[in-house]
Order: sequence, then C-alpha cells, then structure tokens
Amino acid sequence: MSRESQGPYHRTKDVACVHGDFPLEALLLPPDANIFPWEMDGFPDQYRGEDRIVYGHWGNAVEDMNGWPLPCAKPNRTYGIDTIAKGVLTAMRFPDGKIFQSERYQLNQAGS
Repeated sequence: MSRESQGPYHRTKDVACVHGDFPLEALLLPPDANIFPWEMDGFPDQYRGEDRIVYGHWGNAVEDMNGWPLPCAKPNRTYGIDTIAKGVLTAMRFPDGKIFQSERYQLNQAGS
C-alpha cells in the first residue's frame, strides 16, 4: 500500500483499525485525510456501532495478576492495544481476536 493511499483508518469485514480514537460516523464515509482522531468525546465507552474497533495511543492496558499488560477489551467491541508504556508491543488478529505480543523490554530512565 502506498503512503498516498493510506487513510485515517483501515477497515475490513472483521474490524476497523484506527489510530487513537476516531469520529466513528466517519466509518460511513470514504477515508478522509482531514479527519484527525484525537480526543473524541465518549470514545471508547460510548461506542455502540456494529464494527469491532481497534485503537492505540490511549495507554489503557489492563494488567493481569502478574503485571503483564493486555489489551483493554470492552464489551462494546472496542480494543485498546497500546501496551508499549509497559514495555510490550501488542497486535491483534481478527476475526478470532488472537493477541500477539513482544517480550518485555526495559525502558530507560528517560522513558524511551
């Protein structure tokens, strides 16, 4: 896919992948490079659409009882996969929702 053809989201029959959060009514429109998906009111909790939505940049990982970061999966079919602040890179596969994660790396004192 060329850089010019990339829009603010990627949508398949199984999932819509967005950058941070997204004006979800825009899923009804063709991708528009002028849509900026930051700080949308009510997202992800108030999402009620039919699409499964995967998003990043929220830092809302859920830690298991051992402190391992997992995606923030909500009953409304939203999946926050930003676990990098916990030292783990996360991806999900759809339609089965399988989670893929890197090994944990140590952040330096500056946080990068």
